[in-house]
Amino acid sequence: MRPQTYFYLFAVIFPKSITAYEISLFPSLQFRSQRLASLVVRPGDGCKTDHTGVASSAMLKSEDTSAGVFYVVFFEGNDCNPDKIIARGNDGCVKALYGSFEVWNVCEGDKTDCLN
Repeated sequence: MRPQTYFYLFAVIFPKSITAYEISLFPSLQFRSQRLASLVVRPGDGCKTDHTGVASSAMLKSEDTSAGVFYVVFFEGNDCNPDKIIARGNDGCVKALYGSFEVWNVCEGDKTDCLN
């Protein structure tokens, strides 16, 4: 295999658009109480239900500031149902009494102008 082929294989297996979010969960809407937990979530991790019924807010910090197409999406139920989105964010504070959350690429598919 030539070096150029290795590069293409690497680019397919590890696409540049992968990002991770550090999420700090809090029991109050004011972020003044002690943090319940911190976790790292990535696209492809699936639907999460960490601290549902206890956490009321989340502080989001992206590990890749250029990854503006990814959002942490919060849902009313515990199944990440797209019809029950209650909040989303990719940096900063999100206040939501959520049932589940997941990292989504909001520009998946052929939506070339999805953020406009």
